[in-house]
Amino acid sequence: MAAQTGPTTNHKINGNGEIYCYGDLLNTIQMAKLFEDSKTFVDMKLKQTPAKTLADFELLMEAKNRTPSREDLQKFVDYNAEEFGGHGGGGEYGVQTGFGWSNGVIIEWLSKHGRELSEGYVGGGAGEEPQ
Repeated sequence: MAAQTGPTTNHKINGNGEIYCYGDLLNTIQMAKLFEDSKTFVDMKLKQTPAKTLADFELLMEAKNRTPSREDLQKFVDYNAEEFGGHGGGGEYGVQTGFGWSNGVIIEWLSKHGRELSEGYVGGGAGEEPQ
């Protein structure tokens, strides 16, 4: 007996196969070109269960006579999925990119006080006392 391929076998990764591997939802999102590449959407994390996401997608398709706009689809994705590895936000300060202030602070501090920390210390093993 030959092994089956396609949606009935190994494509249901964590129950998300019909969303990320095949089906109307994936095809509709990818064809709308909401993202610069075809990988971004399939790397996103669902906010709802796969069943709820698919049910909501079907409601959207019915409400839009099976021809949702790019804006409709973008709202659907924004509501139902989120990117992994995103940065935080909503704090007192905006998100910083680049080297980061904390790295600069510790390097500056070590350049001023690092020698004091190591003076008189012979060894190197964890838990050893300075001599």
